Amino acid sequence: MKKIFKILYPYVFPISLIVFLLFSFKVIKSEYQFGYQSAHVYQHNFSWPKQIFLTEIKRFKNKILDYRYQSSLPKINIFIGEQSSRKLLNNLPASTKNWATAYIKYPAKNIDFQEIRLRYRGDNPINWINEKKELRIKTRRNELIEGYRYFDYKIFKAAKYLPYFISEQMGLINQKYKLVEIYINGESRGLFIEQEKIDESFLRKNKLMPTNIYKGENHATEFFIGLNRNLFNNPNMWSKIAIFNQENDNSTEDLARFLKLLRSNKYYSDPTISNYIDVEYFSKFDAFLTITKNFHHDYFHNMRLILDPWKGKVTQLIADPTMSSGENFELDFSSNDLATHLNKNTKYIHEKYKWIYYYLTQEDIVEGVKLHAEKIKKNLSIVQKKEPYFIRAQNHNQDIEKHILMLEKNKKNFLEILNSNPKSSWNKHFENFDISVNDFTPLHDLKIKFENGKSPEWVGIDLNYDNTISKKEPKFFVNQNLNEVKLPIVLYSNRFKKNDFSSTTIHNYEINRANTYFKFITNNKSLPTSIESKNFFNKKTFLIEEKKDNDAVKSNISNSIIFLESNKSKSKIFLNGDINVNENLIFNDEVELEPGTNFIIKPDKHIIFKKKVTANGTKEKPIIFKRFDNQKKPWGSLAVLGKNTQGSLFNNVIVTGGSGGKFNQYKFTSMFSIHGVKNFTVKNSKFLSNKNFDDSIHIIYSSNIVLRDVEIKNAYGDALDVDVSNNIFLKNVFIKDSNNDGVDFMESEASIENLKVINSKDKGISIGENSDISVKNTIVMNNKIGAAIKDNSKAKFYRVKFSDNEVQLASYAKNWRYGRGGKAQVFDSIIEAAENKFVTTMDPEDFLKKKDKNLVQNSTIKLMNTEIIGKKKIIGKNVFFSKK
Repeated sequence: MKKIFKILYPYVFPISLIVFLLFSFKVIKSEYQFGYQSAHVYQHNFSWPKQIFLTEIKRFKNKILDYRYQSSLPKINIFIGEQSSRKLLNNLPASTKNWATAYIKYPAKNIDFQEIRLRYRGDNPINWINEKKELRIKTRRNELIEGYRYFDYKIFKAAKYLPYFISEQMGLINQKYKLVEIYINGESRGLFIEQEKIDESFLRKNKLMPTNIYKGENHATEFFIGLNRNLFNNPNMWSKIAIFNQENDNSTEDLARFLKLLRSNKYYSDPTISNYIDVEYFSKFDAFLTITKNFHHDYFHNMRLILDPWKGKVTQLIADPTMSSGENFELDFSSNDLATHLNKNTKYIHEKYKWIYYYLTQEDIVEGVKLHAEKIKKNLSIVQKKEPYFIRAQNHNQDIEKHILMLEKNKKNFLEILNSNPKSSWNKHFENFDISVNDFTPLHDLKIKFENGKSPEWVGIDLNYDNTISKKEPKFFVNQNLNEVKLPIVLYSNRFKKNDFSSTTIHNYEINRANTYFKFITNNKSLPTSIESKNFFNKKTFLIEEKKDNDAVKSNISNSIIFLESNKSKSKIFLNGDINVNENLIFNDEVELEPGTNFIIKPDKHIIFKKKVTANGTKEKPIIFKRFDNQKKPWGSLAVLGKNTQGSLFNNVIVTGGSGGKFNQYKFTSMFSIHGVKNFTVKNSKFLSNKNFDDSIHIIYSSNIVLRDVEIKNAYGDALDVDVSNNIFLKNVFIKDSNNDGVDFMESEASIENLKVINSKDKGISIGENSDISVKNTIVMNNKIGAAIKDNSKAKFYRVKFSDNEVQLASYAKNWRYGRGGKAQVFDSIIEAAENKFVTTMDPEDFLKKKDKNLVQNSTIKLMNTEIIGKKKIIGKNVFFSKK
């Protein structure tokens, strides 16, 4: 044995030394690369020797034992050549943004392998410096995977995965996601979260119009050297990841306007920020952040904002969420200027608390997470055994269990707070009394009792603390039989943030509270004997303690009393006669227009209804919207705007000579604009000769809209444009001489009866971008194209007459994002012309252009029991004729 050792010794030592030196070189190189790339990102220490050594052992083990551990999760097989793989790491960090050629075998597709482009994702080196790397792939435009072109593959962490599951259960706008196992060149790389990319396709998948999505990142490799780090101070630090194609691609005007308005709210309180914020949706979003303790969207990174000019709203998206395990986050916190503004407003906080209570009691989100965890538990255990070695890796199921325990702890703490009676008191003065509250939860539904024989007639709230009750301040009348008065109100303590408004430090999340008093006065100066309140959430009654409290402050500008029952009758405006509109006319109250009312409108001026409007004219006395006599320039838009207009009616209305334009954050592209409206009927009305902008009538983000006995003539572009709307019903509508389409649908559902479309210079009926339309008893005549069905849309035509259109029917793909063309079915109809053209190859307008290889032209036209009068000319395939 010694002899063998002596023989081998001269060889073993130098070989060992070489291996040691090579290993040491790799460790030093990895440490240097990681340290250099992590200059702007905090990283925890770890051992590179251990990382490198154990990684190779785990790879060897996985190659041998992979066949034993097979989960039922989707398996994504990716193959990438060694040269392409090296290309991604040859010039860190810039090279991680380069695309390399790779191939994918996706379980939902029948083809074996599909060529893709691949790169690493993320600015944090931990995403791609180790064996397990985060990936982004993209396909060709004509080879989408399940309707998507881009996918991100993120390393699984419960803190990242569970927030997406919870947000989906809460109905928030969310990236599509699922758990997958990834193999690269035949080797398992473990468990990943597959997600779609936030871009224009994301908007369309979520039934949103193509518009600007802003990405806010001032961190790591995207850090702006020398600038204030707060994104909310500078719109030019934001980039666009989706573009509103009707405006300058490089313009940030809409974002600049919003940020300026947000900063101005330092001095006055408006939870809607001049209608930018949908309080119902944003408060639910904030409830999600609170339940999950997610603060990872702060003033310098992970901010994603949609600015939608059609809704006039800003919407925050979830980006790279996390679930904090810290102990110091309560019900009210913020990590950016927008959240700070909102969480100082008690009306907003009240809505947020209601969502939190709902999702922890009635719709128990924590129990939903536990059930989901149980469903995926077995698969996570199987994949765990094949995970590449990763210094920061955790056991998948243990990771989920840890975060479920955190959610349960949050739930317990939050419900204890919301179900507890707030710290409060009331205090007698010589001629008035006040009530103080100093807690998270509010006082609610107060019951104030008085001594027999000394009851006042009423109790008033002194909102401005001037010791008198003015006409504008609320009064509540006393029940003399019971000697008590009930106040259906909600009182919160003031909220404020120590650093006032702008975020200055990542660790300053807390929203603080102050002991706040509200002053009450009776008509006869009598004082209560006792005051009761209810807990708003569990409805339990408790007695408010009487004691002197000299530390309370007045309610601040962000703290308004919430009145659960309005003690004022709803205001309603009645209009009649001639109304000259010299400036934009905005109605924030319900409006009723009497027969014969005439609006004479100056150029570029708008009329906007934000509450229910009833315009009920007669045939003899219609209601008219028109420009001044001899006025050449058109006026702007007549707009019915938002959900508070529900139930509006236009009857015997004539609208003529309008156009469109901008109003604050809103964009109107039509003479008559219906934005975000429900249950609106337009009947016996005419819309004539709009100018400059696309549409005579534009319906967007709306539902249950009825147009009956309506005439639209001489449209500058489309006569009627319907976008992202459902339950649209057209009956007895006459459209003539449109300069573009007669009716144009996008991402919409509609039923049409007795429509007549004549002389449109483009399509009589255009059905595009995932729409579903039924057309009955209709005439489509002398249009360039009778009907076009595009981009994954479906249309059924019953008893329709297509007459003398240059192309009678066309079905094709126009936008690659939908992955296919249209499906048209025609029943019991008549199609007549000297030559009847049917097209399934492309948009007939593009016949002279080069064929777009990105479009999948697999459309169909089926004609059943339909009479064809004249010659047939079929351009393309999949045009079928049959009889019953």
